[in-house]
Amino acid sequence: EEEEKVMKNKDGTYMVGSRVEARWRSSEEFHPGKIVSVNAKAGTYHVAYDDGDVDKKVPKGHVRDEEDQEGDDDEEELDLQEREEMKGEMQARMKESGFGQLLRSKGSMWLASNYSHCVSWSQSGLYLNLKAEKPWCADVEEEDWGAYDEEHAEKIRQLVARGEHGDRRQEIVFIGAHLKKDVLKALLDDCLLTDKELRAGPKAWRKLVDPFELEVE
Repeated sequence: EEEEKVMKNKDGTYMVGSRVEARWRSSEEFHPGKIVSVNAKAGTYHVAYDDGDVDKKVPKGHVRDEEDQEGDDDEEELDLQEREEMKGEMQARMKESGFGQLLRSKGSMWLASNYSHCVSWSQSGLYLNLKAEKPWCADVEEEDWGAYDEEHAEKIRQLVARGEHGDRRQEIVFIGAHLKKDVLKALLDDCLLTDKELRAGPKAWRKLVDPFELEVE
Protein backbone atom coordinates (compact mmCIF):
# COMPACT_ATOMS: atom_id res chain seq x y z
CA GLU A 1 0.00 0.00 0.00
CA GLU A 2 1.35 3.40 -1.01
CA GLU A 3 2.27 5.63 1.91
CA GLU A 4 0.04 8.68 2.29
CA LYS A 5 1.94 11.95 2.08
CA VAL A 6 1.67 15.66 1.37
CA MET A 7 1.10 16.42 -2.33
CA LYS A 8 1.02 19.94 -3.73
CA ASN A 9 0.34 21.65 -7.04
CA LYS A 10 2.81 24.10 -8.59
CA ASP A 11 0.94 27.00 -7.00
CA GLY A 12 1.44 25.50 -3.54
CA THR A 13 -2.14 24.30 -3.04
CA TYR A 14 -2.75 20.81 -1.71
CA MET A 15 -3.85 17.96 -3.95
CA VAL A 16 -6.66 15.53 -3.18
CA GLY A 17 -5.37 12.73 -0.96
CA SER A 18 -2.75 14.84 0.83
CA ARG A 19 -2.13 14.22 4.51
CA VAL A 20 -2.46 17.54 6.33
CA GLU A 21 -3.26 19.22 9.62
CA ALA A 22 -6.21 21.61 9.65
CA ARG A 23 -8.11 23.80 12.06
CA TRP A 24 -11.46 22.22 12.93
CA ARG A 25 -14.20 24.83 12.41
CA SER A 26 -11.60 27.63 12.61
CA SER A 27 -10.52 26.67 16.13
CA GLU A 28 -6.97 27.46 17.23
CA GLU A 29 -5.85 23.83 17.33
CA PHE A 30 -4.74 21.80 14.30
CA HIS A 31 -5.96 18.21 13.83
CA PRO A 32 -4.63 15.56 11.41
CA GLY A 33 -6.67 14.55 8.40
CA LYS A 34 -6.81 14.11 4.66
CA ILE A 35 -7.84 16.36 1.74
CA VAL A 36 -11.00 14.87 0.17
CA SER A 37 -11.71 17.59 -2.40
CA VAL A 38 -10.67 21.11 -3.35
CA ASN A 39 -12.89 24.12 -4.10
CA ALA A 40 -10.44 26.31 -6.02
CA LYS A 41 -13.01 29.03 -6.66
CA ALA A 42 -13.86 29.46 -2.96
CA GLY A 43 -10.31 28.81 -1.78
CA THR A 44 -11.36 26.02 0.59
CA TYR A 45 -10.67 22.34 1.22
CA HIS A 46 -12.94 19.47 2.16
CA VAL A 47 -11.03 17.75 4.99
CA ALA A 48 -11.80 14.36 6.55
CA TYR A 49 -10.24 14.27 10.02
CA ASP A 50 -8.72 11.15 11.53
CA ASP A 51 -11.23 11.22 14.41
CA GLY A 52 -14.17 10.92 12.00
CA ASP A 53 -15.17 14.59 11.75
CA VAL A 54 -15.58 16.27 8.36
CA ASP A 55 -15.34 19.95 7.42
CA LYS A 56 -16.17 20.86 3.83
CA LYS A 57 -15.13 24.52 4.00
CA VAL A 58 -11.67 24.78 5.52
CA PRO A 59 -9.92 28.00 4.34
CA LYS A 60 -6.54 27.52 2.72
CA GLY A 61 -4.87 29.48 5.51
CA HIS A 62 -6.13 26.96 8.07
CA VAL A 63 -4.31 23.99 6.50
CA ARG A 64 -0.66 23.04 6.86
CA ASP A 65 1.67 20.09 6.16
CA GLU A 66 1.12 17.25 8.61
CA GLU A 67 4.79 17.10 9.50
CA ASP A 68 5.04 20.89 9.90
CA GLN A 69 5.16 21.17 13.67
CA GLU A 70 6.35 24.77 13.59
CA GLY A 71 3.07 26.16 12.26
CA ASP A 72 2.89 29.46 10.39
CA ASP A 73 5.94 31.71 10.39
CA ASP A 74 4.17 34.32 12.47
CA GLU A 75 3.12 31.84 15.16
CA GLU A 76 5.49 30.54 17.82
CA GLU A 77 5.13 27.01 19.06
CA LEU A 78 4.32 26.84 22.75
CA ASP A 79 7.11 25.20 24.70
CA LEU A 80 6.53 22.28 27.04
CA GLN A 81 6.26 24.43 30.17
CA GLU A 82 3.62 26.69 28.61
CA ARG A 83 1.65 23.66 27.48
CA GLU A 84 1.73 22.20 30.97
CA GLU A 85 0.56 25.53 32.39
CA MET A 86 -2.32 25.65 29.92
CA LYS A 87 -3.22 22.05 30.71
CA GLY A 88 -3.23 22.81 34.44
CA GLU A 89 -5.38 25.91 33.92
CA MET A 90 -7.84 23.95 31.79
CA GLN A 91 -8.13 21.17 34.35
CA ALA A 92 -8.63 23.69 37.17
CA ARG A 93 -11.42 25.46 35.29
CA MET A 94 -13.13 22.19 34.53
CA LYS A 95 -12.90 21.14 38.15
CA GLU A 96 -14.45 24.44 39.25
CA SER A 97 -17.27 24.02 36.75
CA GLY A 98 -18.58 21.04 38.70
CA PHE A 99 -19.41 18.88 35.67
CA GLY A 100 -16.11 17.01 35.26
CA GLN A 101 -13.30 17.22 32.71
CA LEU A 102 -14.91 18.25 29.43
CA LEU A 103 -12.36 17.63 26.68
CA ARG A 104 -14.46 18.12 23.57
CA SER A 105 -18.04 18.74 22.51
CA LYS A 106 -19.65 19.08 19.10
CA GLY A 107 -22.99 19.17 17.40
CA SER A 108 -25.70 21.63 16.44
CA MET A 109 -28.11 23.82 18.36
CA TRP A 110 -31.24 25.87 17.88
CA LEU A 111 -31.17 29.43 19.17
CA ALA A 112 -34.53 31.14 19.57
CA SER A 113 -32.91 34.46 18.59
CA ASN A 114 -31.63 32.86 15.36
CA TYR A 115 -34.70 30.91 14.30
CA SER A 116 -33.82 30.42 10.64
CA HIS A 117 -30.30 28.97 10.85
CA CYS A 118 -28.72 25.91 12.43
CA VAL A 119 -25.82 26.84 14.71
CA SER A 120 -22.82 24.52 14.73
CA TRP A 121 -21.10 23.93 18.08
CA SER A 122 -17.44 22.88 18.22
CA GLN A 123 -15.40 22.92 21.43
CA SER A 124 -11.90 21.59 22.01
CA GLY A 125 -10.16 22.26 25.31
CA LEU A 126 -10.62 25.93 26.20
CA TYR A 127 -11.81 26.94 22.73
CA LEU A 128 -15.50 27.07 21.71
CA ASN A 129 -16.53 27.99 18.18
CA LEU A 130 -20.16 28.71 17.20
CA LYS A 131 -21.34 29.40 13.64
CA ALA A 132 -24.74 30.07 12.08
CA GLU A 133 -24.00 27.92 9.06
CA LYS A 134 -27.08 26.90 7.10
CA PRO A 135 -30.90 27.09 7.14
CA TRP A 136 -32.81 24.35 8.91
CA CYS A 137 -34.01 21.70 6.47
CA ALA A 138 -37.63 22.54 7.28
CA ASP A 139 -37.16 25.92 5.55
CA VAL A 140 -35.67 24.69 2.26
CA GLU A 141 -36.40 22.13 -0.44
CA GLU A 142 -35.01 18.64 0.13
CA GLU A 143 -32.72 18.99 -2.89
CA ASP A 144 -30.96 21.79 -1.02
CA TRP A 145 -30.37 19.84 2.21
CA GLY A 146 -26.83 18.90 1.32
CA ALA A 147 -24.94 15.61 1.29
CA TYR A 148 -26.85 13.37 3.71
CA ASP A 149 -26.85 9.59 3.46
CA GLU A 150 -30.28 8.00 3.09
CA GLU A 151 -30.54 6.99 6.75
CA HIS A 152 -29.84 10.54 7.94
CA ALA A 153 -32.09 12.02 5.25
CA GLU A 154 -34.99 9.84 6.40
CA LYS A 155 -34.46 10.99 9.97
CA ILE A 156 -34.60 14.60 8.79
CA ARG A 157 -37.80 13.91 6.81
CA GLN A 158 -39.46 12.58 9.93
CA LEU A 159 -38.36 15.59 11.95
CA VAL A 160 -39.53 18.04 9.28
CA ALA A 161 -42.93 16.34 9.11
CA ARG A 162 -43.55 16.33 12.85
CA GLY A 163 -44.87 19.85 13.21
CA GLU A 164 -44.36 23.59 13.42
CA HIS A 165 -40.64 23.71 14.13
CA GLY A 166 -39.56 20.84 11.88
CA ASP A 167 -36.01 19.61 12.39
CA ARG A 168 -34.99 22.39 14.78
CA ARG A 169 -33.40 20.76 17.80
CA GLN A 170 -30.46 20.60 20.20
CA GLU A 171 -28.00 17.81 19.34
CA ILE A 172 -24.67 18.12 21.16
CA VAL A 173 -22.23 15.37 22.16
CA PHE A 174 -19.99 15.87 25.20
CA ILE A 175 -16.71 13.94 25.51
CA GLY A 176 -14.59 13.90 28.65
CA ALA A 177 -13.68 12.19 31.90
CA HIS A 178 -15.88 11.79 34.98
CA LEU A 179 -18.60 13.96 33.46
CA LYS A 180 -21.59 14.66 35.70
CA LYS A 181 -24.61 14.33 33.44
CA ASP A 182 -27.06 15.79 35.93
CA VAL A 183 -24.98 18.96 36.37
CA LEU A 184 -24.49 19.37 32.61
CA LYS A 185 -28.20 18.81 31.99
CA ALA A 186 -29.16 21.38 34.63
CA LEU A 187 -26.83 23.98 33.09
CA LEU A 188 -28.28 23.38 29.63
CA ASP A 189 -31.86 23.39 30.93
CA ASP A 190 -31.22 26.85 32.38
CA CYS A 191 -30.66 28.06 28.81
CA LEU A 192 -34.13 27.02 27.63
CA LEU A 193 -36.97 29.44 27.03
CA THR A 194 -39.49 29.81 29.82
CA ASP A 195 -43.02 28.52 29.18
CA LYS A 196 -44.17 32.11 28.66
CA GLU A 197 -41.38 32.82 26.17
CA LEU A 198 -42.09 29.57 24.35
CA ARG A 199 -45.78 30.46 23.91
CA ALA A 200 -44.81 33.85 22.45
CA GLY A 201 -43.57 32.13 19.26
CA PRO A 202 -40.95 32.80 16.57
CA LYS A 203 -41.95 36.42 15.87
CA ALA A 204 -41.28 37.36 19.48
CA TRP A 205 -38.10 35.26 19.62
CA ARG A 206 -36.56 37.24 16.76
CA LYS A 207 -36.61 40.30 19.02
CA LEU A 208 -34.50 38.55 21.64
CA VAL A 209 -30.88 39.62 21.94
CA ASP A 210 -28.49 37.16 20.32
CA PRO A 211 -25.91 36.56 23.11
CA PHE A 212 -23.32 35.36 20.60
CA GLU A 213 -23.92 37.98 17.87
CA LEU A 214 -23.58 35.28 15.23
CA GLU A 215 -23.27 36.24 11.59
CA VAL A 216 -24.87 34.00 8.99
CA GLU A 217 -22.27 32.55 6.63
